[in-house]
Amino acid sequence: MTPIILKRARKINLGKKRKEDVVSPRSNKVSYPSLYITDKKFPLEAKEIGASLTANVKLKFVGISERTNLGGSDSRSYDFEVKEIKFNKERQNE
Repeated sequence: MTPIILKRARKINLGKKRKEDVVSPRSNKVSYPSLYITDKKFPLEAKEIGASLTANVKLKFVGISERTNLGGSDSRSYDFEVKEIKFNKERQNE
C-alpha cells in the first residue's frame, strides 16, 4: 500500500474549548482527545504521569463521521486505527 502524503503536512492542535455550562465549573477548560491502550508494555513509569511526550505514530485512517447537531452546528469525527507508536526519549513536565 502506498503511503498517503498530506497536501499540507502540519501540526494540528487537537484541543477543544468546552462551551459554557452552568453545571460544570470546569467549562472553560480546553479538552483533548484521549488514547487508551491496554495489555501492552510501554517504556513509561508512574513517576512520569503528567509529562508531555513526543512520539511518531503510524495510523490507519478508517473513517469519517459527520453530523448536524440540534442547534444547527456541524461536527466531524475522524477514525483511526493506531498501528504503531514510537516514543522519543525527551520528556517535558507541564
